[in-house]
Amino acid sequence: MSNKKLNIQITSHAEKVIRERGILEEVMGILEEINLDPNMFFRNAHKNLKLKSPSGDHNFEPYVFMIDDFRLVFFLNKSNNDLMLVTAINLPEFKKSVMHE
Repeated sequence: MSNKKLNIQITSHAEKVIRERGILEEVMGILEEINLDPNMFFRNAHKNLKLKSPSGDHNFEPYVFMIDDFRLVFFLNKSNNDLMLVTAINLPEFKKSVMHE
């Protein structure tokens, strides 16, 4: 765990999903907290090796960040500390949608 600043980026897919789910404000708040305290990310995130980088690049480590009812999926580029948000899930909403299908 390092105190290095993380360069947080959001994929267009993640932005679309976050807006559609109406959780933009919550997610932006979480990203701001991570920006202020990068160690907070590592305290709340778990490496998930089942997730694979789209490019197959081994410099990218997959993480699932868990806080409150949210799960944010990131890829961390180990070479430059870029933290890419790829999607976000609000668990209560997700569970409701799964139950209805």
